[in-house]
Amino acid sequence: MVAMAVAGGSLVACAALTGLDQITEDACAPDGCEDAHGDAVADGGARNDTGASTPDASVDVNAGSDADAGHVDDAADAIAPDAAASLEAGTDAADAADAATSDGPADAQPASDSPPDAPCGTVYLAETFDSADGGWKLDSTWSIAPTCPSPPAPQKGYPDPTVDHTTASAGGVAGVYACGNNPAGTTSAFRYATSPPVDVSTAPSLKLGFYRWLNSDAEGWMTSTVDVFDGSAWVNVYSNPSGAGNLVADSAWTKVEYDVTAHRNAAFRVRFGYAVPEAGVYAMSCWNVDDVTVSTLSCP
Repeated sequence: MVAMAVAGGSLVACAALTGLDQITEDACAPDGCEDAHGDAVADGGARNDTGASTPDASVDVNAGSDADAGHVDDAADAIAPDAAASLEAGTDAADAADAATSDGPADAQPASDSPPDAPCGTVYLAETFDSADGGWKLDSTWSIAPTCPSPPAPQKGYPDPTVDHTTASAGGVAGVYACGNNPAGTTSAFRYATSPPVDVSTAPSLKLGFYRWLNSDAEGWMTSTVDVFDGSAWVNVYSNPSGAGNLVADSAWTKVEYDVTAHRNAAFRVRFGYAVPEAGVYAMSCWNVDDVTVSTLSCP
């Protein structure tokens, strides 16, 4: 039997129905903190500043001047499936029209194009810090914890974020002194948050990406670093600037990426670190890190 439809006053054959018993379809896939003067800083000499830190997001800031040691601060188109439908004999034209736009039987295997490459290429490490189960090694003062709604104001720069980057809600981040600031007048050796090892030895290229919310005193008072392990030694890929007044003051989540292709190996790791060599350091919110990726291509 052939179902007929009227088009422009003539009969047009819609579908040959005899002997067909299964529907098939082709699925097409579309491709400020206010500036607090350092009068009460112990052991490192008073750092009285007259200028306010008013940096933009993700900048190294210079504002004001130090009275004690010259420490100057700056502030889809939808694609319809083929209408080649198969029906049992006796099905009328209306059923044929319905079947032409149906998904077919539950066990049908629609054909589809291969999906496009993932935007990050091959991903070896993807860490959102929404839980502490990712195998990261955390030295003291580091933690993986939710953000807090009212972080305390620092002496310089900006307070900790109130939302994470992953969900823009009170999700988890890796940070130093979570929901707080490093204590002024206190020194410390290097302390790190270190990833688990990943085998990237066969990667054709390698990108380390992450989002940071970093507020750091200048190197000399505070050192803030990013290192990668090349199989035999740690290699530094970022250190905060040195010199009086060269603060880092992020007021928003800021994407950072490094090409670490030269350091591929079977036990690749990344670590974020900080140290306080000088007791005159400002109390600042330090490292906050989210959405760390190690991949062959740049991640969005």
